[in-house]
Amino acid sequence: MADLFERFIFAEDFLSQYEEFWTVWNAFYPSLVEMCKSGTGRYSSESIVINYLLAGLLWNENAKEWHTLREREKLFFQKVARDMGHHPSVW
Repeated sequence: MADLFERFIFAEDFLSQYEEFWTVWNAFYPSLVEMCKSGTGRYSSESIVINYLLAGLLWNENAKEWHTLREREKLFFQKVARDMGHHPSVW
């Protein structure tokens, strides 16, 4: 699953399909919340959560922004903090 998220992010970076990306990305959200709440597979879930939060990729160290992160994604990350903040990969 972590690899799928990574490939999907790379595809979005290349294709720049903002609305489509977030439609699919948000479809995964309930499953990620459930995985974090269940506590099962905590070790194996770390890379999944990290990639889902767009934090696992080796980005260009000179990059200051990404076309797929806009103002409205602040709400997404607030929701993540509320619903998954207890998971170590979110800290």
